Amino acid sequence: MSRKELLRAGLVKAALARRITNRQGATSLRLSVRQFQRLKRRLETGGDAALRHRSRGQPSAHRLPAGLRTKVPTLMTTVYAGFNDVYLTEKLREVEQLPLSRACGRIPCSCCQIAARALSSRRVGPP
Repeated sequence: MSRKELLRAGLVKAALARRITNRQGATSLRLSVRQFQRLKRRLETGGDAALRHRSRGQPSAHRLPAGLRTKVPTLMTTVYAGFNDVYLTEKLREVEQLPLSRACGRIPCSCCQIAARALSSRRVGPP
């Protein structure tokens, strides 16, 4: 659990033990009293793990399919080497028919980590 979640669990446990009120717990977590009561119910039914964010460990909804994640860096370093992100994205849309946003053509993009590693190993600048 993160520090934020540990603090949250401690305050909710204190409220369950009646050491603090719902209002005190809610104000310290910057939540409404109603949300704090929901947290108390979640802790009672599911334990400490129920207070973690529910989407932890799930893949992003905007994640590219695995085939594209391997195809884009390959094309980026071989066929379209030296293209900037705008031109690369245009070519991938027109020629390869790949539905990509401009962000996927950028080197630091998470879907192109392989290409970023390959390009960063090249020496740039004077010796």
